[in-house]
Amino acid sequence: MFTVKTPISTRSIKFLVLSWAGATGSTATVTNPLAVVVPPQSITVSAGGVANFGVQISGSASVYSWYKVRSNGQRALLSSGDLPFLSLVNISSADAARYFVVASDNFGNTVESAQATLTVVPSGE
Repeated sequence: MFTVKTPISTRSIKFLVLSWAGATGSTATVTNPLAVVVPPQSITVSAGGVANFGVQISGSASVYSWYKVRSNGQRALLSSGDLPFLSLVNISSADAARYFVVASDNFGNTVESAQATLTVVPSGE
Protein backbone atom coordinates (compact mmCIF):
# COMPACT_ATOMS: atom_id res chain seq x y z
CA MET A 1 0.00 0.00 0.00
CA PHE A 2 1.24 3.52 -0.86
CA THR A 3 -0.24 6.52 0.95
CA VAL A 4 0.47 10.25 0.69
CA LYS A 5 -1.04 12.00 3.71
CA THR A 6 0.05 15.60 3.10
CA PRO A 7 0.76 16.52 -0.49
CA ILE A 8 3.22 19.37 -0.76
CA SER A 9 2.89 20.45 -4.36
CA THR A 10 1.64 19.45 -7.78
CA ARG A 11 3.95 16.64 -8.77
CA SER A 12 3.82 13.30 -10.52
CA ILE A 13 4.98 10.53 -8.27
CA LYS A 14 6.17 7.31 -9.86
CA PHE A 15 6.21 4.22 -7.74
CA LEU A 16 6.61 0.52 -8.23
CA VAL A 17 4.00 -1.82 -6.84
CA LEU A 18 5.26 -5.29 -6.05
CA SER A 19 2.82 -8.14 -5.67
CA TRP A 20 2.80 -11.90 -6.04
CA ALA A 21 1.69 -11.40 -9.63
CA GLY A 22 4.79 -9.34 -10.48
CA ALA A 23 5.78 -5.70 -10.63
CA THR A 24 3.74 -2.91 -12.17
CA GLY A 25 4.61 0.76 -12.52
CA SER A 26 2.14 3.55 -11.76
CA THR A 27 2.00 7.33 -11.75
CA ALA A 28 -0.08 9.44 -9.38
CA THR A 29 -0.53 13.20 -9.38
CA VAL A 30 -0.66 14.99 -6.05
CA THR A 31 -2.20 18.46 -6.12
CA ASN A 32 -1.73 21.17 -3.50
CA PRO A 33 -0.43 24.22 -5.36
CA LEU A 34 0.55 27.48 -3.73
CA ALA A 35 -2.16 30.12 -3.97
CA VAL A 36 -2.75 33.54 -2.46
CA VAL A 37 -5.79 33.27 -0.17
CA VAL A 38 -5.58 36.77 1.38
CA PRO A 39 -3.30 39.30 -0.36
CA PRO A 40 -1.53 42.19 1.39
CA GLN A 41 -3.91 45.12 1.97
CA SER A 42 -3.26 48.76 1.07
CA ILE A 43 -2.76 50.98 4.13
CA THR A 44 -2.26 54.60 5.14
CA VAL A 45 0.32 55.34 7.86
CA SER A 46 1.46 58.56 9.52
CA ALA A 47 5.11 59.51 9.09
CA GLY A 48 7.16 58.02 11.91
CA GLY A 49 4.68 55.17 12.30
CA VAL A 50 4.76 51.44 11.55
CA ALA A 51 3.41 49.75 8.41
CA ASN A 52 2.48 46.06 8.59
CA PHE A 53 1.71 43.93 5.56
CA GLY A 54 0.63 40.30 5.73
CA VAL A 55 -0.39 37.54 3.36
CA GLN A 56 -2.14 34.20 3.66
CA ILE A 57 -0.95 31.48 1.28
CA SER A 58 -2.46 28.03 0.81
CA GLY A 59 -0.10 25.12 0.24
CA SER A 60 3.27 24.71 1.91
CA ALA A 61 5.10 27.98 1.40
CA SER A 62 8.53 27.92 3.05
CA VAL A 63 9.96 31.29 1.93
CA TYR A 64 8.28 34.69 1.70
CA SER A 65 10.20 37.33 -0.28
CA TRP A 66 8.85 40.86 0.15
CA TYR A 67 9.42 43.51 -2.53
CA LYS A 68 8.97 47.25 -2.92
CA VAL A 69 8.07 48.60 -6.37
CA ARG A 70 10.09 51.76 -6.89
CA SER A 71 8.72 54.78 -8.76
CA ASN A 72 10.63 53.69 -11.88
CA GLY A 73 8.92 50.27 -11.76
CA GLN A 74 11.97 48.36 -10.54
CA ARG A 75 11.40 45.75 -7.86
CA ALA A 76 13.63 45.92 -4.79
CA LEU A 77 13.89 42.89 -2.51
CA LEU A 78 13.34 44.03 1.09
CA SER A 79 13.40 40.76 3.01
CA SER A 80 13.24 37.03 2.55
CA GLY A 81 12.39 34.54 5.27
CA ASP A 82 9.85 32.12 6.67
CA LEU A 83 7.33 34.67 8.00
CA PRO A 84 4.28 35.78 5.99
CA PHE A 85 4.46 39.40 7.08
CA LEU A 86 6.54 42.54 6.58
CA SER A 87 6.90 45.34 9.16
CA LEU A 88 8.37 48.71 8.24
CA VAL A 89 9.20 51.06 11.11
CA ASN A 90 9.76 54.81 11.32
CA ILE A 91 7.92 55.34 8.03
CA SER A 92 8.77 58.37 5.90
CA SER A 93 7.48 59.69 2.58
CA ALA A 94 10.28 57.71 0.87
CA ASP A 95 8.46 54.52 1.92
CA ALA A 96 5.29 55.43 0.02
CA ALA A 97 5.13 52.79 -2.72
CA ARG A 98 3.56 49.48 -3.73
CA TYR A 99 4.57 46.27 -1.93
CA PHE A 100 4.06 42.59 -2.71
CA VAL A 101 5.31 39.16 -1.74
CA VAL A 102 6.51 36.12 -3.67
CA ALA A 103 5.98 32.88 -1.75
CA SER A 104 7.84 29.71 -2.70
CA ASP A 105 7.88 26.10 -1.57
CA ASN A 106 10.68 23.55 -1.29
CA PHE A 107 10.12 22.38 -4.89
CA GLY A 108 10.72 25.79 -6.50
CA ASN A 109 7.03 26.58 -7.09
CA THR A 110 6.18 30.26 -6.58
CA VAL A 111 3.14 32.49 -6.35
CA GLU A 112 3.11 36.29 -6.45
CA SER A 113 0.57 38.38 -4.54
CA ALA A 114 -1.25 41.43 -5.77
CA GLN A 115 0.44 44.71 -4.93
CA ALA A 116 -0.64 46.75 -1.92
CA THR A 117 -0.10 50.50 -1.69
CA LEU A 118 1.47 52.21 1.29
CA THR A 119 0.34 55.84 1.58
CA VAL A 120 2.27 58.03 4.00
CA VAL A 121 0.70 61.15 5.50
CA PRO A 122 2.40 63.76 7.68
CA SER A 123 2.27 62.90 11.38
CA GLY A 124 -0.65 64.45 13.20
CA GLU A 125 -3.10 64.07 10.29
